[in-house]
Amino acid sequence: MKKKKKPLGNRAQNMQDEFYGLVYDYICLEYSRNISILFLESELAASIESSVSEYFWGGNTVPFVAGQMANRIKHKYRKK
Repeated sequence: MKKKKKPLGNRAQNMQDEFYGLVYDYICLEYSRNISILFLESELAASIESSVSEYFWGGNTVPFVAGQMANRIKHKYRKK
């Protein structure tokens, strides 16, 4: 059974959004353009957004989370 998520206040939601933006900026700077495009426009985008939120509340750093998300995208869309 999945846990129900409590609605966040405006401040908490703003912090999550800021963290997500920082992760995206880091991916744009450190990884290829294809990874940054897939970060926003792939079928994984919704799950990536929720994962970034979970990593944020786990106290992880931006470079670590960006690396995790880039690895997830690379694994899903690797050339066969």
